[in-house]
Amino acid sequence: MAYYPVTYSCGHSDRIDLIGKEKDRQRRLAWLESTGLCPECWEKKRAEDKAALEEYKEQTAAEYGLPELIGSEKQIKWAKDIRFDFLKKSERLINETKPAAVILLRTMNAWRDNALRQESAKWWIDNRGTAYRYIDDDYGQILIGDALKEYFKEYLKKNDSEQMLKEFAAMSDEDLVVFVTKALNRETIQRGVTPIKKDEREAAA
Repeated sequence: MAYYPVTYSCGHSDRIDLIGKEKDRQRRLAWLESTGLCPECWEKKRAEDKAALEEYKEQTAAEYGLPELIGSEKQIKWAKDIRFDFLKKSERLINETKPAAVILLRTMNAWRDNALRQESAKWWIDNRGTAYRYIDDDYGQILIGDALKEYFKEYLKKNDSEQMLKEFAAMSDEDLVVFVTKALNRETIQRGVTPIKKDEREAAA
């Protein structure tokens, strides 16, 4: 261990102790002088960055017309973080989904639209696992896509896309919200065997 004088990129000077090989110490000193900030300036920058991010989250929520969240201060702060992550990443997933995948697109949009209408901070906290699986790169799409294939497998075997699309069109958005929730939580969904219950449909409304 040895002490070295350093002038940070912010202009403040100090003496710091460094360990390791001399070339590694010199490399560290060079980085601190060209890029690094002193502890006080680093804390200040971190606070400024955090405030800027929070402001950006508020601006984004306003831009998308999202509702004010209801709950305790702690719940609202946590829920806003979850909702912001979901909003930005789910938008990218939707935009990257091929327009031809009409069934997958409508199914994913139904859950996304329902989520972004929620006013309860508790809802976001309770459903954070489902929300994060939805936006987990391609994982959510795979779970939903596989569930849809399983659900409509009889039509797919017969290559009967007309009847499949007709039945899908008759499904309400509330049905699709429940469907996606079950799919993302890896629950078995079988057409004609796993009916969507009234209380599940009402909860999704």
